[in-house]
Amino acid sequence: MFIDPNDIQIDTYRIGKYEQKVNETATGVRIIHHPTGIVVKSGEERSMHKNKKKAMEALRERLFEIEKNQQEEKE
Repeated sequence: MFIDPNDIQIDTYRIGKYEQKVNETATGVRIIHHPTGIVVKSGEERSMHKNKKKAMEALRERLFEIEKNQQEEKE
C-alpha cells in the first residue's frame, strides 16, 4: 500500500526516564495520517530509523484494516 508523503506528518521525541539530558537524541517517532486522523507511535527501539519503520508498518496495517472493512461493507 502506497502512502502519500504529503498526507503524513512525522514527529520525533525523546523517550526514557532521562529526557532532560542535552546530548540524548530523539528516538521516539510519531506519525500522523491527516486524511484519516490516525496517530501511530513507536519508541521501543533505540534507533530512530527502526522506530520509524515500525510506526510506518503499523500505519499501513491500520489503513489496510480500514480499506478491508470498507470493502466488506460494500459487499
